[in-house]
Amino acid sequence: GVDIGTTSIKICVLKNSKDGFTIECIDKKSYSESLLSDGYIIDSSFVASELKDMIARNNIKTKEAACALSSYSVISKKIAMPFLKEEELESNISIEVESVIPFPLKDIYYSYYVMGVAEEKQDMMDVQVVAAKKEIIDSYVKTFNGADLNLQLVDVDIFCLTNLIEMIYAPKDIAIVVADIGAS
Repeated sequence: GVDIGTTSIKICVLKNSKDGFTIECIDKKSYSESLLSDGYIIDSSFVASELKDMIARNNIKTKEAACALSSYSVISKKIAMPFLKEEELESNISIEVESVIPFPLKDIYYSYYVMGVAEEKQDMMDVQVVAAKKEIIDSYVKTFNGADLNLQLVDVDIFCLTNLIEMIYAPKDIAIVVADIGAS
């Protein structure tokens, strides 16, 4: 996993075993200048070069990578839709996305997740839609390609933290507070 922050790059390599995940490598490099501006990577070549150096310095062999965008770089909306089969949902979701995302479809990448039955309307399903401008995603893809990495997953930071907490602690009857205090 790679985290490109406002003023730092962080890398973490996990190994999956029967006992769960273990950290094989973790590294961070900080910078006095900003690496991001409004979610965009300012200098893809520089960040790619820095990633390559960190990978080499830590003797990381894998070329598969994942990253997360900052929550402020994406638009996330929960929408209620009639229950649809997967094929029907796939062909109808763009209409819903167009109605809740304030950018033309041609300018965004989006993904969705069926959350289940809508709480307020039992005959509907809740669908979480997440969208990001193509320029932002493309700047990450360009950077990872420049670092000879295969970007397999682009997620949203708060969803990553939530999933991690649920996986590790499996909270059921307790509340868990997560605070993410970044540079910007």
